[in-house]
Amino acid sequence: MSVVRILQRWRRLFVSGFRFVIRLPQSLHLIDWAIHAFSFPQHDWAKRLRRNLADEEATVSWAQAINPLFWGVWGIRFFGRWVSSRPYMTLAPSIPALIVATMLLATVVIIIRRDQTETQTIYLDTLRTSLASGDTGVASVAVQRLLAIDPENLEHQYQLAMLDDELGKKESARMAIYRLAIQKEYGPAALWMLKTLVFEDPVSDRNGDGRPAAPLVPRTTWTEDEQTICHRCATVAMTKLPSRRAVFAKEMYARFLAEIGAARDALALYETIAEFNPEVNLAAATLANQLAEKNGDYLTVQRFAKAAIRHLEPALLSDPTSISARLNLAQAYVLDERDDEAFELLTAGYQLTGDERLLLASGEALVFTAVRLKRDIGARETLVERGPVLYRALELAPSSPIVLEAVVQFSIECAEADDQELRNVRKKLLSGVDPPAMHFIEGTVALMSGDHESAQRHLSLAANEWKNMAGLLNNLAVTLSQNGDTAKLPQALRLSDAALDQLPGHPYLLETRGQILLRMERYEEAIVDLEAALKEPAMRPLAHPSLAIAYEKLGEDDLAEQHRRLAERHSTAP
Repeated sequence: MSVVRILQRWRRLFVSGFRFVIRLPQSLHLIDWAIHAFSFPQHDWAKRLRRNLADEEATVSWAQAINPLFWGVWGIRFFGRWVSSRPYMTLAPSIPALIVATMLLATVVIIIRRDQTETQTIYLDTLRTSLASGDTGVASVAVQRLLAIDPENLEHQYQLAMLDDELGKKESARMAIYRLAIQKEYGPAALWMLKTLVFEDPVSDRNGDGRPAAPLVPRTTWTEDEQTICHRCATVAMTKLPSRRAVFAKEMYARFLAEIGAARDALALYETIAEFNPEVNLAAATLANQLAEKNGDYLTVQRFAKAAIRHLEPALLSDPTSISARLNLAQAYVLDERDDEAFELLTAGYQLTGDERLLLASGEALVFTAVRLKRDIGARETLVERGPVLYRALELAPSSPIVLEAVVQFSIECAEADDQELRNVRKKLLSGVDPPAMHFIEGTVALMSGDHESAQRHLSLAANEWKNMAGLLNNLAVTLSQNGDTAKLPQALRLSDAALDQLPGHPYLLETRGQILLRMERYEEAIVDLEAALKEPAMRPLAHPSLAIAYEKLGEDDLAEQHRRLAERHSTAP
């Protein structure tokens, strides 16, 4: 027997079996059986239904047998015939019973739902009461009961995680909050995560606007993973929260961007925040001033400063003894290049309150006056004019690092100028400083002039009293290396070396020396310092672009491209 005949035989068997199954209900009279099993066969409605179905009997075609739509039509037709054949008049006596049964069923449903709602209300009241009284344990149990009623409620999930965090279950709580923030994109959880990343120890939100209940300590360093999470949480918080809480999220994110080196993005964010919260104009003006030192855009600085002044002046008028309001307004005056008004504001505040902070700030305000003279007129032309200003600043704030750094820089400029009048100005200036400051200035000037023996002696004497001398030396090195005069680079390098002698291996100091070596075209030495500075996350936005330049100069194009990509990742917010 051939394969074709076998297949044809099996096909005929299959078709015959399928037809048998399709016609089975009709051949077995299933409908009659159903009527006999569930109804009285002699009732008129059963006879009518049987007759109606018999009248419509027709041969079932293949298309109808395999088409599910026909099965649906047959079912609807049967149900319609069954309904139309019922003797409704005989059901009239049962209508009151049906109404009573329906009412009883509705009553049961209402009672069940009401009981669940009342239970949820009781747990919510318990939660609010326990949170107000500080009973974290009871609050945790109440939230767990609420989650048993509504497991998908994100607010209750977040509350449970917060309570677990307060109860000491730090790891599980923070994993739950992370899941809510990143996977569920729940705004309050994202805001909490953002606070955790931007500040050292966030406090639970009890104000309802996301702001901490107490002052927090800002962070300055983050790992790469923390930066990625911070970007993501900030995006969720700013888009998912209501406007008031979203503004606070933007403030924290702007501060984070400024710290990691994305100053332009931070400034753009501050500009949007200022529409809702004018307090940020001062921070924006300060950040714009840092950018202006590189791009010269001081008009943007003044624009933000003027907006800050419009907000701060009424606050000071309402409370003239407020130290913070007076300091903030003076800072805004300085950024708006109104140094004289800032000085008068601070000295008047010192006479009113006697607070030493105002006296210190008044001396620093005079430093900004001297700096602006140097910038607007010229370094050489203003040496004589700047001397008395700095001398007065030194009298008011002899311990201020800002004042001391300005005095050191001025002394260096005077030592380089062969002029008796300038030497007299410098001598008078140094006569008013404390011995440690005098040794620091003399040592720095000697270091700049190449007298290493005298520099070592004076700086060692200064180091016995000052613990932040390395920072001052590093700041001076940065100032000299960025003034555009390549002849100053060897002096800046000597200052940087001296700072590293005080704090060996410090990433910030290594980054400064690496930048100086890069400008001096000593690329291999610059690479060593810059790569060592990469262990500090805050240095990466500055070190990676410089490493790209150094490797490109050495012909290492692949490494240069790699550092360019890393620089873009660290300096650009998502």
